[in-house]
Amino acid sequence: LPMIASMKEIPLSAAEKADFHARAAYICYDEAGKTVAFRVETQANGYHESVPIVIASTVSADGSVLIGIEVLQQKESTYYGARIATSEFAARFSGRRMPLFLTGTAGRGAHIDGISGATLSSQAVVDAVNDAGAWVRTHIAKGE
Repeated sequence: LPMIASMKEIPLSAAEKADFHARAAYICYDEAGKTVAFRVETQANGYHESVPIVIASTVSADGSVLIGIEVLQQKESTYYGARIATSEFAARFSGRRMPLFLTGTAGRGAHIDGISGATLSSQAVVDAVNDAGAWVRTHIAKGE
């Protein structure tokens, strides 16, 4: 996994915020100033729709691999959904090829084991991560 030495915020358009449920995006550099990743903050609705789950996803510079995630905001149920914020759950995502799917759902990509009893919360994290990956691939395609 790349070592990130610094980050620079990338301004998001209203369309990017809407299309990718994005809140913020950053380009990540190594010590030599080379682009090594993107960090994108996206949101999705879990069990408690009034408070979205906000995820920071760090995606490889080519948009193909999820380096890792961090839960920035969640108000899911204490005994089930809140477990999305644990390091054990986040570790399930590190190094996975994108896009992601919950185990038991159809799709070509990496399958992630959700949290038993917290399917909506788990799916919201996967959705937010996939939105971040889609933003990175679109950003790269634009040649920015």
